[in-house]
Amino acid sequence: MKTIFTIIFLSVFSTFSHAQYQSLFGEESTSWDMSVWAIGIFQEFPGLIIYYAGNDTLIDGNTYTIISPDSTPPYDNTYTSYLREDPEQGKAWSFVRSGAGWEEFLIMDLSLEVGDTFAISDGHHLNQYFYPAVDSVYYHEGRKYVRLDFEYNPWNFPGEKLTFIEGVGTNIGVFYLPFQIIPVDYYTLCQNKDDTLSYVNNSPYFLGRCDVSAVGINERKKVEYRLDIFPNPTTGKITIDIPDDLIPDKSKGIIVKIMDVTGRKLLEEKVRHFPHEINGTSLPSGIYVVTVGDKAVGRFLKEE
Repeated sequence: MKTIFTIIFLSVFSTFSHAQYQSLFGEESTSWDMSVWAIGIFQEFPGLIIYYAGNDTLIDGNTYTIISPDSTPPYDNTYTSYLREDPEQGKAWSFVRSGAGWEEFLIMDLSLEVGDTFAISDGHHLNQYFYPAVDSVYYHEGRKYVRLDFEYNPWNFPGEKLTFIEGVGTNIGVFYLPFQIIPVDYYTLCQNKDDTLSYVNNSPYFLGRCDVSAVGINERKKVEYRLDIFPNPTTGKITIDIPDDLIPDKSKGIIVKIMDVTGRKLLEEKVRHFPHEINGTSLPSGIYVVTVGDKAVGRFLKEE
């Protein structure tokens, strides 16, 4: 009887230890809804990109899953990365384009405890890292969260720290480099596994939304400058500022718009001089986008 019990115990223990952490992937399909912000010489994104887990591929002896905004082949290599995981250790690696070419980076480690450090590459320079410490380990809705004392500001808002999320990835995606070659901010809004919503963000900025739009579909333009907005966050008035040389004709002025995250226009003014003050007291709390013609764009948070 003792022998039988030992065999059963070892079998059960082995099964559970192998599945210590939830996998990042579903059985049949996985996707992540990502908020995106990118400006400058690149086309401004509409605010949402869905990344899909695609086919498996072998790179340098390791099996990776293709992560791409294309749900089926062929995959656009511009925005494609490669992901592998070890659910037993709670670790995940991303094979992604960096300043030194294609490299593998450890992007998540759920085995860390408070006080442990985690190496983050700067994304541009080979073998240059910084080492933030874990400041919190907690559980929420059956998932383990490991938070680093490294503030990553999604959409330039304060207070968000890089966090590893069991079964999901991180709060800034599954392919991140903190300092991207392309100036892009990502944030994990939601995850779907096997056509079922499996994760929803609890960010005070995105409020559990799976879909945001930086600007309306007809408002997407190439912009030249990230708008200065202060104070940010605000409880009422904001001041916006851009360099004078971005205004083509001061006598005619330039159109300033405020929109919510769905792209709905809430305010439009013709402005001839900057800095310019806008009264946002009547706006409900939330995220807002400000555009100055096709020259500048910025975001601010309205608080009560």
